[in-house]
Amino acid sequence: GLPRYLQVSKFPLVQNGVTFAVAAIAVDISVQIQTEQALQHSEERYRIVAEYNHDMECWLSPTGQMLYVSPSCERITGYPTEHYLADPKALEKLIHADDLETWRHFHSAVLSQENDALDFRITRQDGSVRWVNEVKREVMGGNGGSLGSRISLRDITDRKRMEIQLRHLALHDPLTGLANRSLCLDRIRQAMARARRRQPYYFALVFLDLDRFKILNDSLGHSFGDRVLIAVAETLQDCVRGLDTVSRFGGDEFVILLEELNTPREAVQAIQRIRQSLSQPFSVDGHEVQLTASLGLTLGSQDADTPEDLLRNANVAMHQAKKAGRNRFKSFTNAMLDRASKLLHLETDLRRAIAKNEFHLVFQPIVRLDKTAGLHGFEALIRWDHPDRGLISPAEFIPVAEETGLIVEIGKYV
Repeated sequence: GLPRYLQVSKFPLVQNGVTFAVAAIAVDISVQIQTEQALQHSEERYRIVAEYNHDMECWLSPTGQMLYVSPSCERITGYPTEHYLADPKALEKLIHADDLETWRHFHSAVLSQENDALDFRITRQDGSVRWVNEVKREVMGGNGGSLGSRISLRDITDRKRMEIQLRHLALHDPLTGLANRSLCLDRIRQAMARARRRQPYYFALVFLDLDRFKILNDSLGHSFGDRVLIAVAETLQDCVRGLDTVSRFGGDEFVILLEELNTPREAVQAIQRIRQSLSQPFSVDGHEVQLTASLGLTLGSQDADTPEDLLRNANVAMHQAKKAGRNRFKSFTNAMLDRASKLLHLETDLRRAIAKNEFHLVFQPIVRLDKTAGLHGFEALIRWDHPDRGLISPAEFIPVAEETGLIVEIGKYV
């Protein structure tokens, strides 16, 4: 009851010029017909899938001729299928100039067994620029020879914009848009590498801290303080060149990397410009704000092996400027670093001294010098019995105690 497909060939049987019969040969071609039908159904299914696919599907011959392009090409590029079938270079002409060389290299490279992929930009018919992802795979014939390549183009503009935004947020301060700590350290690292390759190569690092900014924040609110920081960021960018980097380290601290300096003196001139600009009143939300800043300067690679070392040096110099009375700038010296290191050790030892009760009091008599010549009282004087250094004068440790708040515990003891 199963149908069979036959291919029949017939021919006449002739005798003495007269056809007396017809002979025929029938060959069973059921397998061939079934194979052709399966292939036809497969092609129809593929065409339906390709033509209703959201991606732009293309088939290129080994010579680069466009053999097939799906209707999605018009949605993605703005051009109809006829445009690509008529011009072998139509796809290449869409590639953004900055990505063209990469795209050509991608298409000239030997195809791997896995799908090869590339992200690049195209210019649509309406002039807009879109990001696309191309996946390329070689099409092999039944005899093992190449039938060309199949490529799929997908519009990934929204994804790319998100990636670019996330990359920007990872390297920039969300409030001011300036470089953040990570990007700043990377730029310093690059500058130090250039300085090692090129001699002489001058660059400098400036650490800036706004004076009494906390008072402004507490009195007018953090929202107002944020707008002041944005205004300061804009001012700092106007004071430097395009190749320099202005970054915000958090709070009211900024770091400026000055590159390609002709002489170290240019760094001082840049600081003078910054101080002069900051001295001008800022108008924010109807309030006139007068700002000052303490700045620390260190020249590139000065007593520093890493970007963190260089940043520490500039920070130490800034704190010296702040201690000198604010609204000043100081240039880093090794003596500053030594002093900062000693103060840190002193603070650590001071905390231990409070816990271990290493203090004692001495009393200076106060005597009346009138006719009674009597004892009027005593002045209580504190001394620190350091286990290694011996007696330490209050003139040395009291300022540190006041700065760190440890003076409260010492006061309770006295």
